[in-house]
Amino acid sequence: MAVLALPLALALASSACGRFGFGEQGGGARDAAIDAARAIEHVQATAIMADLSSTEPLVLPAPQAAGDFIVVYAAGWSDGSISWDIPSISDNVGDAYHLAAEVTTTSACGQSTGVAAVAIYFASAITAHAGARTITLAPTETGSTIEITAMAVEYAGLPMGALDRQASHETVSAPSPMTFDTGTTATTTAPTELLAAVGTICSGYPGDVSFADASGFSILAQEGGTNLVSPGVASERLVSATGAYSAAWTATYAGTPSGPAIAAIATFK
Repeated sequence: MAVLALPLALALASSACGRFGFGEQGGGARDAAIDAARAIEHVQATAIMADLSSTEPLVLPAPQAAGDFIVVYAAGWSDGSISWDIPSISDNVGDAYHLAAEVTTTSACGQSTGVAAVAIYFASAITAHAGARTITLAPTETGSTIEITAMAVEYAGLPMGALDRQASHETVSAPSPMTFDTGTTATTTAPTELLAAVGTICSGYPGDVSFADASGFSILAQEGGTNLVSPGVASERLVSATGAYSAAWTATYAGTPSGPAIAAIATFK
């Protein structure tokens, strides 16, 4: 089990702990696209990658302000099944989390019994908390192994903190480099919205996968490992006009294809 800590930054760099991270937790460079628009900004972020033989929490270490907004991006693999039901997520403050979008592979992922799944959760108008916020993510699963890569981001200044649109999509297996996407949302209803997207790919085991943006989003973080960890990529975009939106990535990996890629997107106003 590995636990990774990161601030938000646009430049991805390998760390001693792995690719799903940028170094120290709860600080660092912010996404210019977010900070430049109105008062919406990053506050802090944290990430984990874990074999969930025991529950490993996401921890936001700095105090959180009342009314802020949390998005949790998650990608997982199991040799049985995965369900991202609402009891899967909670925190030590008692704020409610909601499932914004999810998708699970419909065909074998990596091996004959494997499945992959991604999900986006959110908590709006959170309670002020002076200490660390511990977010526990424990999806329902069957099988002997489940691997999770997850990230939590706290935002400030989101006008309503409400889910608007969502979409999800499965892209059939293809040789590297493989482009996959979230599908396209219905037209958004507010001019300024935060778009959150997460994806994973079944191919690449036992080597590494690298993800590159293919749709004008900013990659927050990515995990490229496939051995004892679920690969995944989390991205965001701030838009200033209504529209129908999708996120896409190009995944590069060694070896032959061994299953589909899946991704989901949610928009918040």
